[in-house]
Amino acid sequence: SQNVACTSFPLDKISQTLCKDELRLLEAMEKNILNTRSIDDDWIKKNLDPFYLKKLPKTNLGVLLEQVRPVGGQRKVEALELFAQAQDEPLSNWVVVGDSITDFKMLQAVDNAGGLAIAFNANEYALPYSTMGLASTHLDDLLPVLEAWGKGKRPAVERLVKGKEKAGGSGDRGHFQWLAGIEDVAAHLEIHARIRTVVREEAAKLS
Repeated sequence: SQNVACTSFPLDKISQTLCKDELRLLEAMEKNILNTRSIDDDWIKKNLDPFYLKKLPKTNLGVLLEQVRPVGGQRKVEALELFAQAQDEPLSNWVVVGDSITDFKMLQAVDNAGGLAIAFNANEYALPYSTMGLASTHLDDLLPVLEAWGKGKRPAVERLVKGKEKAGGSGDRGHFQWLAGIEDVAAHLEIHARIRTVVREEAAKLS
């Protein structure tokens, strides 16, 4: 069995509620996104803010979205605490991975407890609250970290990550940082931002 905490999004109910005009509105925005070569924060603000804040609320979909309770921020912490209680394992024994503002409270809680909070291709909202960082196009670069955690918990991971950080990454892979105790993470944000962009561009091709 699996323990899963996620945002409930009833697609069947939504599809039955939308009319043709509302579907055309969604399809037009989808086409706009797919036909845009480079999407940055300015583009998102200019195009998606009016879409989500003005157009969608006037549709049946907007009404449904108001009922969605995203599992993020404090709710992620609460979900993690429920898992920890169910497994009878303190947060000091947990490894969590996050990348953005909805993860920082979870990352902070685990890091403060002595667990392992990993910032993976993270932004400025997640990196400062993490135990370590990894910027890479391959998630399996985390495997040695998890193996080290299994053998010797946080001290073993610290030795491994500091060694890899000293050696440096290669191209778009293996850029590690030990962040615990570091107040200024600005020097690490650049590589995370670059790899984050690379990964998002590759993901966009899949759609």
